[in-house]
Amino acid sequence: MRHLAITIFVLGLWSCSRPSDKNVSNDDRDTLQNLVQVNTDTVRVNVNDLFKLDSYLDNKIVDTVSLLSIDFDCAFIIYPTDEQMEEMKREYGEEDFFTIVDDGSYYHGTAISLLDSLQITTVSATKPFVKFIGTDKTWTLNLTRKGLPAWNLIFFKRNREPEIIGTADLTADEINNYFKVDGEKNAR
Repeated sequence: MRHLAITIFVLGLWSCSRPSDKNVSNDDRDTLQNLVQVNTDTVRVNVNDLFKLDSYLDNKIVDTVSLLSIDFDCAFIIYPTDEQMEEMKREYGEEDFFTIVDDGSYYHGTAISLLDSLQITTVSATKPFVKFIGTDKTWTLNLTRKGLPAWNLIFFKRNREPEIIGTADLTADEINNYFKVDGEKNAR
């Protein structure tokens, strides 16, 4: 369900921003919709890649002013920046913008309640980049890369690779499968 919701959202976004081409046949349009690609800074993100860590990874050196470092197990909550909100308002118009904000807020609120009930620590993004510091590896992610969802959730456990999660149909099982190992509990 989550992937369907994100796919529909991205297809809508893509169709609104694509220049009109009178020479494209219906067959070409179907093929294009099946292979939707969204341009990002330096990466092309396929709809199916919206929840893949590689879509967020950034190997450039990031100024510490723009970087939040996380070295503990948590669910990391991503909200749109003011700039992203203004861009969405311009792109979708006020009525659709408020619907998008309402949906994003609802799904995030539901996810946060579920995470709280399972005693998973939550942290909200306060900077455009985050560095997750694991036991053996670090990952630097660009949270504001064009083409990626403005509302999202990242599970992080120091001994595991971070996992990008949508909030639309998040379940307790999905949370427990990531954070709990052999009856281990994530203490707050």
